[in-house]
Amino acid sequence: MQPITTKTPAEAEVEKILARYFPDVASRPTGFEPQNTDHLDFPEVFVGNLRDAVAQAFAAGRDFEGRRRDKRAERDEKAAR
Repeated sequence: MQPITTKTPAEAEVEKILARYFPDVASRPTGFEPQNTDHLDFPEVFVGNLRDAVAQAFAAGRDFEGRRRDKRAERDEKAAR
């Protein structure tokens, strides 16, 4: 039995991005979990897809951090009143 893990919204967004660009990997029964087998853990991917996925994941992380920072600022402003 595998342990139950909860994903942050940022992690869930990154998984959606990976599934969009690498559907063959995402559709495996184990998804993106390591299999400890080279032919399963190192699939061939198009470098353009890799570049686009990394760029979108970076942007998603930047946007998520910006929203988190904004919420923290709002909370601090309310506490200062």
